[in-house]
Amino acid sequence: MKKQKQTIKQLAVAAIVAAILTILAGAGALSWADNLMADTLFQRQEPTSGRIVVIGIDQAALQEYGPFQDWDRNIMA
Repeated sequence: MKKQKQTIKQLAVAAIVAAILTILAGAGALSWADNLMADTLFQRQEPTSGRIVVIGIDQAALQEYGPFQDWDRNIMA
C-alpha cells in the first residue's frame, strides 16, 4: 500500500511538472532554450556543400509563376 501511494505521488508530481512546462512553452517563455538547443545541434563550423544553390525570388518570378507557396520543386530545379 505504501509503494502504491508513493507511485501515485510521483505520477502527480510528474504531471504537475509537465503541465507547468507545457504552459511555459506555450507562452513562449522557453523559446530561448529551444533556440539555443537548435543552434547547438544544427549549426556547424564547417564549409557547406558545393551542391547547395541559393535562389532569389523577385517580383518578376512571382508574376510569372504565381505565389511562392504554390510552386513545386520543378520550378526551382
